[in-house]
Amino acid sequence: MTLMLEFKEKIRKLYIDYSYVILPVVKFLLAFAAFYSINQTIGFFSLFKNIFVVLILSLICCLLPVQAIAVVGGIMILGHCYALGIEVAAFVLLLLVVVGLLFLRFAGKDSLALVLTPFALALGVPCAAPICFGLKRKPSSAIAVACGTLVYYLMALLKEKSTLLKGSENSDMLNKLKLLLDGIVKNQMMILTMLTMVVVLTLVYVIRRSGKDYVWHVAIVVGSIAYAALMMGGGLFLNIQTDLLPIFVGTLGSLIIALLFGFFVHNVDYSRTERLEFEDDEYYYYVKAVPKVTISRSERQIKTISDEETIDIPSGMENTEDKDIFGANREMTEIDENDLERKLEESLKNL
Repeated sequence: MTLMLEFKEKIRKLYIDYSYVILPVVKFLLAFAAFYSINQTIGFFSLFKNIFVVLILSLICCLLPVQAIAVVGGIMILGHCYALGIEVAAFVLLLLVVVGLLFLRFAGKDSLALVLTPFALALGVPCAAPICFGLKRKPSSAIAVACGTLVYYLMALLKEKSTLLKGSENSDMLNKLKLLLDGIVKNQMMILTMLTMVVVLTLVYVIRRSGKDYVWHVAIVVGSIAYAALMMGGGLFLNIQTDLLPIFVGTLGSLIIALLFGFFVHNVDYSRTERLEFEDDEYYYYVKAVPKVTISRSERQIKTISDEETIDIPSGMENTEDKDIFGANREMTEIDENDLERKLEESLKNL
């Protein structure tokens, strides 16, 4: 535990000292991963599949806010859909506009949730996103998480139906639109996942705001159990074929990620909780103060023993010129002794 706390303090200090470099690098890596994932899932447009184009777009996004990653990602999805057909691009454009308006109206500051939710679903740890954003953000983040879920299932639909959407002779525009619309509206797994995400995020937020001891740990565990229970129960109720093993493994992985997130973001010592009470002219205030867990660096002191006395040198001064003070004292003593011998010799010569 001590090693992890020391590691956390080193990361925090590193971030404080070099945040102007770390933030652009993190945004670049996030943008590159998002664009590369889009190309790997629905790579129908050769221009966007070029690695140099992906690098240039990622470099542009690292200098802009996180919202730019979502905008550029949406443009890339439209480009790949245009390669499938103009009617496909028109349908996806309409859907993305609706999602964008909904997102900007209710969750404009949660672009990170919109970008990270498809990653969580693709990596098999779906409930990590709603739990983490429920711990740190507000219930409006559920809109961003739901929109990210919709984008993930939209790309999965385009990949699955790409053969039928590429414009064969037997398929016309209406059939393509009907295929896309049915794939969205009648996708019960997508609807179940979106509803579960929203319920888990809201539940985690409510528990986290209760202010009880170990509330973050309780919220993480309850959120993980709620996700697994809703997915399995909803699958049985809606007659959706769900595999229990992926749900169990994904929930366990999400639990570990959420616990690590809580450790680095909200690590407190409830054993030293203090409750304060004070008042002013209009209100009484009851405050609960929980200290953070930190490690204080010990100040080393080096003791150097000489013939005359013992002097304490603070840590960090042992490599300076002050460390030669004892050598200087010894040289002065030798000079004094030589001078005394010389004076005695001169006195004997005079006698």
